[in-house]
Amino acid sequence: MFASTRCEIALRCGKCRTKLADGEILMLATTLATEPPSHLAVKEGKEEDAYTALDKVENAGAGKSSQNRCPYTLHCRFCSMVVGKVTRLASREFICYKFENVFIMYNSEKIEAKKVSKVRERLQQCGIKVVNVSNTVTSHQLTFQSSSPQASLPMVYCDTRELTHTSREIDVLTREKPRDYQRELFLSTMCRNTLVYLPTGSGKTLIAAMVLSCMRELNPGKLMVFLVDRIPLVYQQSNYIKKQLPGLKVGSLAGEMEPEQLQSVHKKLAERTIDVLVLTHQIFLNALATQTNQIIRMSDISVLVFDEAHHCQGNHPYNKIMSQFYRNNPKSLKPLVLGLSASPAGELSMERTFSKLEELLKNLECNISTPVLSEDLIAHVNYPETSYEVACASNDYLKLVIQKHIEHLKTKFIDNAQGSHCFELQGMPVFSPNFRGALRRLIDDCHGNKKRIKPLIVGEHIMQMLGVVDLSEVLGCKHAVECLQECVKRISSPTTPKDGALKRIVDADPTFHCVIIASSTLIHGSSMSERYNILQGHVREFVCRSLSDETCRGIIFVSMRKTAYKLCEQIRSIPMVSEALNPEAFVGHGQGSYDGMTWRDDQESLLKRFKSGTTKLLISTNVLEEGLDVPICNLVVRFEGAATLRALVQTRGRASRRHDSKFVVICDENEKQGALDVINKERNMKTAIQHLVENQRLKSQAEDFGCELRKPSFLSPFSQESKEENHAQSYKPLVSVSVQNYEWVTYRVISFLQSNFDVTSMKPTQSASVAGTEQKRMTFELQPSEDVKNKEFKSKEQFLCHVVEMWCSELTNPDEEPVPVWLQASLPRKRQGKKECDHQLPAISLFLGTLVTRCHFLREWPPDVRSIKQVQIHFDHSFKILRVSFQSLPFLYKLELRYDELEEFIIVDNDVSSGAKRIFLTAKHPPRIFREDGEPHELPLDDNLLQSDDEDSLLESSDSESTDSFSTDEEYPDEVRNVRDRVQSSASSSEITWDRVSHLGGGEEAWGQCLTYCFALSPGDSYNFMSLINVIQNRFHKKVFFCRVKETSEMIPFVDSTTNLPSDVKYAAQSVISMYPAMRRRLSGNFGILLQRNPPDVISALIQLRKSLEQDRFCEPEKTLNSLLAQGNPSTSGTLARLVPSHCALIKRAVITPTRLLLFPPEVMVKNRVLRQYDTEKFLCVSIRDEDLSKLSAAGGSLDLLLKDINLRLNKGLTVAGQHFHFLGSSNSQLRSHSCWFVEAELQPDYIRKWMGDLAQIR
Repeated sequence: MFASTRCEIALRCGKCRTKLADGEILMLATTLATEPPSHLAVKEGKEEDAYTALDKVENAGAGKSSQNRCPYTLHCRFCSMVVGKVTRLASREFICYKFENVFIMYNSEKIEAKKVSKVRERLQQCGIKVVNVSNTVTSHQLTFQSSSPQASLPMVYCDTRELTHTSREIDVLTREKPRDYQRELFLSTMCRNTLVYLPTGSGKTLIAAMVLSCMRELNPGKLMVFLVDRIPLVYQQSNYIKKQLPGLKVGSLAGEMEPEQLQSVHKKLAERTIDVLVLTHQIFLNALATQTNQIIRMSDISVLVFDEAHHCQGNHPYNKIMSQFYRNNPKSLKPLVLGLSASPAGELSMERTFSKLEELLKNLECNISTPVLSEDLIAHVNYPETSYEVACASNDYLKLVIQKHIEHLKTKFIDNAQGSHCFELQGMPVFSPNFRGALRRLIDDCHGNKKRIKPLIVGEHIMQMLGVVDLSEVLGCKHAVECLQECVKRISSPTTPKDGALKRIVDADPTFHCVIIASSTLIHGSSMSERYNILQGHVREFVCRSLSDETCRGIIFVSMRKTAYKLCEQIRSIPMVSEALNPEAFVGHGQGSYDGMTWRDDQESLLKRFKSGTTKLLISTNVLEEGLDVPICNLVVRFEGAATLRALVQTRGRASRRHDSKFVVICDENEKQGALDVINKERNMKTAIQHLVENQRLKSQAEDFGCELRKPSFLSPFSQESKEENHAQSYKPLVSVSVQNYEWVTYRVISFLQSNFDVTSMKPTQSASVAGTEQKRMTFELQPSEDVKNKEFKSKEQFLCHVVEMWCSELTNPDEEPVPVWLQASLPRKRQGKKECDHQLPAISLFLGTLVTRCHFLREWPPDVRSIKQVQIHFDHSFKILRVSFQSLPFLYKLELRYDELEEFIIVDNDVSSGAKRIFLTAKHPPRIFREDGEPHELPLDDNLLQSDDEDSLLESSDSESTDSFSTDEEYPDEVRNVRDRVQSSASSSEITWDRVSHLGGGEEAWGQCLTYCFALSPGDSYNFMSLINVIQNRFHKKVFFCRVKETSEMIPFVDSTTNLPSDVKYAAQSVISMYPAMRRRLSGNFGILLQRNPPDVISALIQLRKSLEQDRFCEPEKTLNSLLAQGNPSTSGTLARLVPSHCALIKRAVITPTRLLLFPPEVMVKNRVLRQYDTEKFLCVSIRDEDLSKLSAAGGSLDLLLKDINLRLNKGLTVAGQHFHFLGSSNSQLRSHSCWFVEAELQPDYIRKWMGDLAQIR
């Protein structure tokens, strides 16, 4: 009998030939059954045997990402040669040998190679087995597996046929209440596999949570899987799902988790105690590929969510999951697929865009869905305008010199060297995106290998040269050359063996001598790059914004980690930036990098600081582009252009949820063309998606797969009955409100309403004209929130009072500037019946002033608040007139304005915390002012005072617009004719008679210059007040808006437009100011500067400014005038003068009213004998009119005091455009139309009258 021969396998050190391990403890490790083994490793449980010949050293020289993947290097205990690493495979640590530094002895045969793959088959023949480490489990884990796998249950789908996007029953699925468009997309997903297309930040994950919640109820025995493409997203998405679905058990798996955590999750999966599993795609793919003891099977999954689903193509794990495991599953066992993406696919041509989209949908086996029926998406997504700023390219000469040097070294020392990474670098352009990564892998591979010292030294030198180019791009030539000089000095005067070796390598290299010459000649280059200077301007502006707004956040996106760190360092040197913004770099793991960040150690804590405001500016690589939950930003900058559609869409999305956000792309000329191409790709993407949504077949997947349809519990009859009972127990009024001028605070408005009320719907409505400008409007339907305690509303009016009080008092903090956002309450129309004839409201106080902005009232009168007493407001709906009476000692006064003389908007500040509600009424012109005639006495409390002396005269109020232009003496409009004289006064029995006056004591200027009246009302009697608003809005079509209004007190500024300006410019400016006195509060010193430009252009711009002020009551005059002047529209004044016939002339026109002097543009008039004799520029045609430009009438009261005051003004003369005019005379026709002629003082009116001769004999 022969003795059996034993085949011995031994692993030996390549340097000292020491035996490191026996073949019994070795295996060929793989992580996926479909891929060949790539590691020679030690079997689990045999590590102690291997460590007898090994020293384990911490991998301190590597970056954080490399340390996480390979935490230790393994050295031969006898010669210190690096022979392997401790490597994480399938979330566990294995001893893996570096095969090029070891060899196998099989009996007398020596097996060696650079890579395991070269000798894999021979090693298997020697008896070393292939082991899929994803399948291996510890003895502890094996106890979790059931003895035999259970049969998978068929899918159950949700029956949604009774639901729409407005169905409130859906809201019970998640803790956060979904919006209409989220309900619509949820319903679409529940019917079939769906790729949801929504902008970044619009709530795609909430839709996924709704689907998970519903499918858990319908398929309780199945697992639900949420796939992400990066480790940080595992933690963020699992936390979000836990928050939205507190009743579900959520597990997570990530590659950087500790073994104890992984074992705990594996145990729960085996026991089927996890409802939702959030994990990275590679771990899920490995789990599906496991052949034995499978913890996860595709047939046991009910929902499969792909976050950032646009990656499902090519060799991406998403595509492998679908093609290798989903597609082969029986239809009834296929899980429901939900893809989430903000950038599915886009190309420059529509054909390729359609092709890419269809390929993606085919890979996912999905239809695509985007909101169609709902209209509220626009309220939650702001598309910031993209600003492209072009910077000149960096120093091309320096870049070219370094490129030639790198290419020479690469060809001579790397391309011909041995190793897979050397082969990877062959033919790769130096400045391509993948070159650096391959070079880093080469450097890592060469560390510890003395046979490859030259590739290591050259590789590190090339990396330094690439860093110089980076510095040139980021900070400019000077900084780059300084860095280059340091490198040259270190090589020229070496202090380490490695530097000495590099000196010997490059000394004879002619390209290196060119580098030395460049470092000495370019030192005087520009200090900073133009790209950086542009960025610096935006950062400085952002600092100023952040000082006044604590919520400011910004992100600057760069291409590489090194750029992020360098740019962050430079930005911190800008004055005040470090203190105000505390900028920090945010980078990804970086496979094989030395400067990467891990989620647990770095990224998570940095994001928390960013959210809290400790850090307000991040300089980030593309790791923040998609997926991660980042606070709302109002500054996003792409520092190095937007190379791809995904990069543009995702980074712009970071700025899509704030009204005041800026999105800036800084690029050179070449990058700009690429960025513009990306815009076309996005346009094509949206068009293609819209076309597919409109034309795709929407067949039920349950019907197609032969699966059961079942109604969820929230649609059961018991649930409906319960809701009806709850409705009967408590009345929840539903009211509608609309918000104007909301664009720049959209997020704040929506958040406020959603946190205080139950928002049942929101949608943009047709733009409305308010104060002369088109304003975007958003309509909300509100109900009382469940959180409102001790509040029971018995009517819609009562609930509306609560809504407007909350709006005015809590939208902004008391110490914060109010925001100019107006809320309009849609009060229910009352049933037809007897109409209210009037509304009378007692007021606490009366102020006269100006609305400087939509939320800032500047009061001018009275100087002493205590001087005004017993204010009564009377809205007389029968005669459409507003009367205000009050006592200003020692007299009684009354103001009158017709409803059509009021602006169409009324503002109410219902902030009852201030002790009163305030109503702001703005008139188109000053009111008619009456003073009690006779001895002064106390204000009577009866209603006779509030009755008009000429009520019937108002039965015939004119609808024609008042004019500011007169053609001849006979054509003045009479808007309110002497119909007052034909009407018998209904208040003739009253003992009070009235005199018309032009002003009250202490307010001579105010009554002609201020057109807004502020009444402080008692907070009580809300019903009467809301009834008044109902009538004003529904019957008389005035718009009542609610807003917190800031109130200040200042004197009206005097606008001096008479210095160093031509007379015609002065006249044009005074004409605009006299007609629109409120503009004075919006002027600064720049207005006078603007008037000093080319006179014809200024006059033309002032005429257009007049029209702008007519159209927009809150127009910014300086900004508008500057814009009009910048447009360069040619002046028409010279053309108009040339078109005037020879027998006519352009004459300045003025109108004197009881409170104002109004100037109008010059008009064409026929010359008379005087005008033919003298310079027509010296004459002024003056008319005397009431405030509404109608003729003065004594029907409402005596005109004696008023005419006396006007006569005094005529006798004193008029000052117009810096020139003083005196009365000259008037013709008979002018006397009938209440007009006359004035002439400049230098022409001496007495002399002109003498020249005209004695006219007394003319009959």
